[in-house]
Amino acid sequence: MSEPVTDRLTRVYRGDGFRFAYPAGAHVEHDVDQRTLESAVLTDHEEPLLIAVAVEESPLATRALQVPGLLGALVSKYRDKGGYEELWFGAVPVDGSDSAEAAELRYGAGDPRHALIVAARIAGPEIVTVQVHFPPSTAEENRPLALGIVESLTVDPDAIGPVSTGDRWDVIHPDAAFPPGDDP
Repeated sequence: MSEPVTDRLTRVYRGDGFRFAYPAGAHVEHDVDQRTLESAVLTDHEEPLLIAVAVEESPLATRALQVPGLLGALVSKYRDKGGYEELWFGAVPVDGSDSAEAAELRYGAGDPRHALIVAARIAGPEIVTVQVHFPPSTAEENRPLALGIVESLTVDPDAIGPVSTGDRWDVIHPDAAFPPGDDP
């Protein structure tokens, strides 16, 4: 099992009640999926890496089933992309969240992809999912980076609300001084 790479994760994506680290070279597109409360796609120009993030309300009323149910529904969508091989699925700790689950899979026919996906409750039925996709041929280098991205996910239900500047990310430097309450 590879260890997460964090030294290349020098930027922070800040969403409504969550944040995670990502590589500095990534291009960010906001609100790409109108079916969700919030969404973004980040593509890394240096690596064949795609990060997709979305905030959705779980359709399930049973609180204990909301996070695993949403993750399971997301993973099952990969059946339509040429099938998938589940490498791992289970509960994981996410700072600030009372429920989080993750999955690792390979999917697709012809041009397969490897994905690490984490789903975590923000508050109530609102759940954030972070997916990191890359070609399996690049797994030796990109899987540790993908682990670093999904493991950096932090949930802060108190940070839910409009983003005042429209900018949802900041450059992180180890010795940077952040405004009060804005620590990465």
